[in-house]
Amino acid sequence: EFSPGAEDCIAVMKALGMTVAIASGGFTFLTDEIGRRVRADATFSNTLEVDPATGTLSGRVVGDIVDARKKRDVLTTLARVAGVVCRDQIVAVGDGSNDLMMLGSAGLGVAYNAKPTVQAAARFRVNRPSLVHVLHLMGLADEEIQELLDAASHPCVL
Repeated sequence: EFSPGAEDCIAVMKALGMTVAIASGGFTFLTDEIGRRVRADATFSNTLEVDPATGTLSGRVVGDIVDARKKRDVLTTLARVAGVVCRDQIVAVGDGSNDLMMLGSAGLGVAYNAKPTVQAAARFRVNRPSLVHVLHLMGLADEEIQELLDAASHPCVL
């Protein structure tokens, strides 16, 4: 189950022409499915190795580990590829200490229902159940959010 408002938040961001990506310290089998369901432009997470002899998970990670540094690098690389020239055009949302570098690299780095240490370090915080409140921090009113969702033919519950 997604965080409340996640699908609407992403739908509005995409309607605004934003690139939406998921960078997670979790594993691809989960983040790829979530990314597909919410129509994210990209997902970045850890890949578990499959033992070729047995077809079972080995417990080892293949490739780069998605940690705090990798999350920050993903964010800045995506921004550069998208032609973002001003840090203030970058939005990042996270809840754990491994999100702090990413949040600090964004003009709008939001601690969403985050742990106390993350909230203390983040410039912006949302401590409400719905991710739609991130859109409010971007300056959108509920009516504007609804108009964008209606235009995208996406249901919304505010």
